Amino acid sequence: MKSQLMSEQQGFSARIGLFLKERARLIFSSALVGSVLLGLWGYVELQAQAPDWRWTLWGVLDAVYSTLRLFVLEAAADTDSSTWPWQVQLARFLAPLSLAGAGIQAVMTLLQGARWKRRMSRLHDHVVVLGAASAGLQLVTECLGKHRKQQVVHVHGPGARADVGGEEGRYYPIEGDAFEARMLQLARVEFAERVIVMTESDHKNIRVAKALAGRLKDREASTATSRVDCFLEMSADVGSPLYRGEAVNHLSTDRLAVHLFNPVRVAARELVRWHPPHVGGCPASGHRPMHVLVVGFESLGREVVKQLIRVCHYLDHNKVQITIVAEKAQRAYRRFLKEVPALDQVADVIFHDADPASITNQVWNQLQSPEQDPPRGAFHAAYITTSDSGDAFAVAMDARDGLGNAPELRTNRADIVLCGNNTFLDNQGEGAVTVFDPQKRVWTTGYLLQGYADKIAMGIHDGYLASRQGSKDFRKKPADREWEVLPENLRDANRDQADHVAVKTVMFGVSEEAILAHASHVESLTKADNKREFTKFAKLHGIPLEELAEVEHRRWMASKALAGFTYGKPRDDKLRHHDDMIPYEDLDDGIQEYDRDVIREFPERLRLARKSDASH
Repeated sequence: MKSQLMSEQQGFSARIGLFLKERARLIFSSALVGSVLLGLWGYVELQAQAPDWRWTLWGVLDAVYSTLRLFVLEAAADTDSSTWPWQVQLARFLAPLSLAGAGIQAVMTLLQGARWKRRMSRLHDHVVVLGAASAGLQLVTECLGKHRKQQVVHVHGPGARADVGGEEGRYYPIEGDAFEARMLQLARVEFAERVIVMTESDHKNIRVAKALAGRLKDREASTATSRVDCFLEMSADVGSPLYRGEAVNHLSTDRLAVHLFNPVRVAARELVRWHPPHVGGCPASGHRPMHVLVVGFESLGREVVKQLIRVCHYLDHNKVQITIVAEKAQRAYRRFLKEVPALDQVADVIFHDADPASITNQVWNQLQSPEQDPPRGAFHAAYITTSDSGDAFAVAMDARDGLGNAPELRTNRADIVLCGNNTFLDNQGEGAVTVFDPQKRVWTTGYLLQGYADKIAMGIHDGYLASRQGSKDFRKKPADREWEVLPENLRDANRDQADHVAVKTVMFGVSEEAILAHASHVESLTKADNKREFTKFAKLHGIPLEELAEVEHRRWMASKALAGFTYGKPRDDKLRHHDDMIPYEDLDDGIQEYDRDVIREFPERLRLARKSDASH
């Protein structure tokens, strides 16, 4: 009992000390202002005791002068202190104490600043985060938490520093604009191990990266000889510099290695990977199309829609149906249609402009009505991506009740995924809402900086390079390059193929063990031998090679459509025209063979996927 009481007293003392430390500036400032006001008040009352006193300018100045004398410990020689009013009595002690306290605090601030600058001047192999996006703040916290010897310099805007708890000794926040040369100098970017650029827009990120490249070229920074890794956040829109590759081509130098990444794209990929709309089974031939609801059309909502278009290709030969519900997002949707002119070829998308929280059961029924053109059924899955917590809560509650009251809809509860950190609806009985928080799940150094999400895609590309090794024109195609220097749009092509692995696994209709056993069997065989062995494997297990090849072609078309391509002959990548964006049955047999080869090589893709899952 005694030890518990002592512990509580120590805890109380620590809380009091922390309270005073955090509010010292406010306390001393209040004391200074209070002493001035009390002094003025008291001296005015003291002077008013004189029979000939009246309000004059000199009288007020005398009160001000007498008050100021309190701050230098002077005493009024012509006045008996015993007759001073209580206001002056209090102010005569409060003034010098507050002044002394403020002086001590100023000296401590100067000493801390000097110590901070001295420590900053010794930084080497540290991490610099330029900007204060949500993912950036998460990376700051993670670097401080996981890498115990890692030091982080964070250049941020007003009030945007990370909450790092007890890691202040390794966290160096600098308030200012990330693209200013002075900020880059303070952050010692030329001696950093990595620099992460994550401001609020692509254009500002590029501006920061240009300033960083300029800083590394300066004579002042020439003492550092190592190359700095710059991780540059960029969106994946067709019109963005990421797609055109301008950021890497124009900013990478012998001193700066630029790596692009998109936190929202990674979040959408992992969201659909772990919570796919086909969790109840992939639609087979004759089944109704997959119908998915996406609530919200902000950055995450747009990426989720794109990911669904990339992934939702099944043996039913239908285009995925996506219903988007968002308020005041028509402009964003029109821009999306402009960026993806061939959208109608690869998906059936409708946009419903409405406040998600105000939608009635009748409207939910209409959005799932078979009377629409083309007909639609109940939602297979619902992704709530809006950042408005009120809307998210309202739609989640509606979704738990079935998103409509028609009898045929009540028996088809959707799988509901709420994106964000809302835990109030997580796993609450029938029709439960699954919470997916990107900040905790995938906005990590592993996913954003070390490429966990790209392991399968890298393996696919390595397989492609191996198959091209003996070709006469090897290294002449844009894709004949290692992953580190591969253009971003070609990386996306590999990512899209990798993200469809889980769907193909289900459509094969064979156990994973059997597929992986076949992968081990053909691992060292030539392409011709692999083709022959897969024919035996497919015949033994009834795998529909031709149907799967058609699915693969539709998946490829969706990938090209999202990259802004349309049908055009001859092929022109600059104009984004491709002559193979036609139905599978209209392709030449040689082109169809490419799709068949993808299916034949699928067991190896699955082996890579399982190896990647085991690695992290």
